[in-house]
Amino acid sequence: MIFPITFVPYCIHSFILLAAPPKFGGDIKEKLTLNVGASHVLELPFSANPAPRARWTFNDGRLPDTRRFRSQTVSGMTSLTMTSVAQKDAGYYRVTLENEHGHASSTVKLTVLGMI
Repeated sequence: MIFPITFVPYCIHSFILLAAPPKFGGDIKEKLTLNVGASHVLELPFSANPAPRARWTFNDGRLPDTRRFRSQTVSGMTSLTMTSVAQKDAGYYRVTLENEHGHASSTVKLTVLGMI
């Protein structure tokens, strides 16, 4: 009696999760100049594991106006959307990323040109 031999392909997936402190990647601008009334999105790519907490500040305090300034952080990217900037919005914007393995910060100086 002859029995057929059947080969069943299978695949084993394995991966290693490495713990890593936050680290910014790509070209990060340190200075930004906008005209009064302009809008802009600052996007900062990063790597970290596990995902970090992101905190944006303006001149080491709160963001100027939560209706015009909104932050968002998704996998590998944090951003700050600035809408209708005014002279009073000029200053230093800092984002700090933090997880249990460390932290990283980046600061952008915003200059606003023109008058209302």
